[in-house]
Amino acid sequence: DSWLMNQAKSAGLETLNVPLNGTYDGVSVAKLAVFARRFGVHLIHGHLTRGAFYAGWASRLSGVPALSTAHSTNTWRHFTKTRQTIAVSESVKASLLARTIPNLTPERISVVFNGVPSAPEMNESERQAMRKELNLTPETFAVAMVARFIRDKGHDIALDALERLKTPAVRLFFVGKAEGEWHNTVLAETRRRGLDGQVSFLGHRDDVRRLLPAMDALLMPSRREAIGLALLEALAGGVPVVASRVGGIPEVVEDGVNGLLVESEDAAGFAEGLRRLMTDPSLKSSLSAAGRETFRARFAQSAMVENTLRVYEQVLSQYAR
Repeated sequence: DSWLMNQAKSAGLETLNVPLNGTYDGVSVAKLAVFARRFGVHLIHGHLTRGAFYAGWASRLSGVPALSTAHSTNTWRHFTKTRQTIAVSESVKASLLARTIPNLTPERISVVFNGVPSAPEMNESERQAMRKELNLTPETFAVAMVARFIRDKGHDIALDALERLKTPAVRLFFVGKAEGEWHNTVLAETRRRGLDGQVSFLGHRDDVRRLLPAMDALLMPSRREAIGLALLEALAGGVPVVASRVGGIPEVVEDGVNGLLVESEDAAGFAEGLRRLMTDPSLKSSLSAAGRETFRARFAQSAMVENTLRVYEQVLSQYAR
């Protein structure tokens, strides 16, 4: 009964509601196994730690081969229960291998970078219309941070950077579902610093790909990041990026070429990165163009699909032997 199920139904796909209650839900495992047999499933693909666990056990019960995808640099349990693991970046693969988990060898981990759809072409009039919706003047430098409200994403670092810029010309937009203790903490900190007039909480948005091209920069001050989808969406939309040098981000962003990299926790560095974009139009333009090229060359959705299919074929060929 999730957002994903609703999307699948709207696409006309067969769906099965499996709650996956906790880590050991025997009923859900059985439902998956029965579903796999009944519908002649060729592969079971589990995502994240819990998905890997259930996919692995359903595979044992049904005889259908399973694989999993690791989306984070701090998850590692249960990925040995599937025949192959997809890591969404080299950083994620390295984090799995660093755990020295028995049977999880380099050959059993395939790197398939995340991909996103191409950004819609937005002409200047459409861009200005979106900026008008957000109450942005032509002089305003608009910065977006698209992330879940958890500490690892570094919303507090973004506030520090904004405060250091000491200019009302910058507006910061937090995009993410308004829930959880960290959201409340960031909201309270924004008010405490007197930044209410410069910071907007937009909540969950289904139109991020339309929203981003109206921005002047994407800020990603993450403390931990596998490979941020918002980062790829920004590149696709030609939005310059200022991001942390952590996890899989340096696999996407080359400092000074298609974005700016800053050491994690360095609020002054993030402020300086934004200041450079504000004061150097040629830098902003070159990063935007290079970012689009990086996206087209390496992170288009079609490339992710093709590479995922190759892993599927690999697992199926191993199973057939």
